[in-house]
Amino acid sequence: MLRWSISDFTFKKEENELLRPIEQSMVSCFVFGKEFTLRLKWQKDRYSGVYIMFIVISNFPPIKEGKDAEFREWFTWTNKEFSKFKGFIGRRLLKPTAGGNYDAVVEFESQETFMALHNSPIHAEAGKRVNPLLNGSPTPHFYEVIIG
Repeated sequence: MLRWSISDFTFKKEENELLRPIEQSMVSCFVFGKEFTLRLKWQKDRYSGVYIMFIVISNFPPIKEGKDAEFREWFTWTNKEFSKFKGFIGRRLLKPTAGGNYDAVVEFESQETFMALHNSPIHAEAGKRVNPLLNGSPTPHFYEVIIG
């Protein structure tokens, strides 16, 4: 049984649309008695009035033989470091169910807040640490959420 607790929500109700958060929000859910909290942050586009988020999907090349555990440790370390940046929403490592290479989903409030991280010394350090673990370079793809 799941029990949801929602706080700090501001909602917008459009005709025939579900309620959705339009300001910074916290969602808590209880699974088997353990509480999990999710942060949702949306930014309103100044031109369209639509609430957006900046997303990067990074396709990782193959991990070098015997380096998978070290790669996962690196990803955990970078999550801790990157989460200190203003505008950071979340970052998840994805592994394909049918085999293949890892992907990462990175969420920021805006492209500007993402670029502050991307141009930082800690991002450069993260790149130096991961390069010896990979057979190639990650390929990033950039997106804005326009319909949520």
